[in-house]
Amino acid sequence: MIRRDFLRVSALGSAGATLSGVSGILPGNITGEWDPQRPLAITGNALTVQPVLMYSVQAKKEQTSWRSWGDIITEQMAVEENQRIARELSDLASRSDFPLKILPVIKVQNMDEAVNLHKNDFDVILLYPATGSGRVLLECCSVKKDNIIFVRHQSGPVYYWYEALSTAYLKCDDPERQKPAHDKNIHVDDVVVDDYNELLWRLRALYGVRNFIGHRIIALGGAAGKRVKEAPDIAREKF
Repeated sequence: MIRRDFLRVSALGSAGATLSGVSGILPGNITGEWDPQRPLAITGNALTVQPVLMYSVQAKKEQTSWRSWGDIITEQMAVEENQRIARELSDLASRSDFPLKILPVIKVQNMDEAVNLHKNDFDVILLYPATGSGRVLLECCSVKKDNIIFVRHQSGPVYYWYEALSTAYLKCDDPERQKPAHDKNIHVDDVVVDDYNELLWRLRALYGVRNFIGHRIIALGGAAGKRVKEAPDIAREKF
């Protein structure tokens, strides 16, 4: 391996590579000059995403209010939405420039189903809250793992939680607002409305974070910070 390829792989090593695995990371044996057109090696572990469709079946009742706001109110509607989500996420994964593993969509209607989904092995919960209660929504979200909430306004059947999500459920950076009365890891910045490109960059960011935290970086010449000599100590303390 020539020096420039070594430097390239070393830089990418922050996403999970080690020196002992460098030779296996690069496609083929590199013996010639560095080719700037050669695709960069991807060294990190795939980000595993668990999609969850939250909904409630609502039966018509005579002479009384019987349904909530939102378009997903029958089992057949939920089946169709499940299929729509699966197609959209398949397209998203095909456009991803980083390793992305999308698990089958889990349908959730009640607290027991919400509790059980956390028994699965994943990195991120991608919640599609079409209809359903606030208690079930919070139970679908993780305390320790990352959560992204995708709501529909114009990209398909309108979601009740497109209208109902607020800082009563979501954390925010405004110190004057009362914090939500729960410990779930959900913030106003974790909500995506309709836009799968926006969802993709959030997943890309989580991929980078998960493959950076806890790993070692090779610093040729030693670690340093531009005009801030304390930078290595700060990075060591935070990460």
